[in-house]
Amino acid sequence: MNNKVAVVVGATWGIGAAVARKLAQTGTKLVLVARNSTQLQTLAKELETTEVLPVSTDITDPQQVDSLIQKTSDYLGQIDILINAAGAGILKQWNKMEINIQPESHLFF
Repeated sequence: MNNKVAVVVGATWGIGAAVARKLAQTGTKLVLVARNSTQLQTLAKELETTEVLPVSTDITDPQQVDSLIQKTSDYLGQIDILINAAGAGILKQWNKMEINIQPESHLFF
């Protein structure tokens, strides 16, 4: 997973934190996303074996999501993997969303 970039939304608790830790072990570059910046910084320090960008974001706010994408692009250049382990988001009907999924982007543990 070296040189892959994963955005983990809901990274500070439960499944999100577990996935972030597992991805860090594989050398994946991480963008950690949650609302609590203190918890993000704590997790980022724990995962310093890989490149980590903690971004405090409320994913229910479209402007903050746009900012998250821009920061990720500026810092790491791409998004290869997206993990949404948050209990909230901007909800749309799945069949009306534009999604470009490439098979090599899927990750299963």
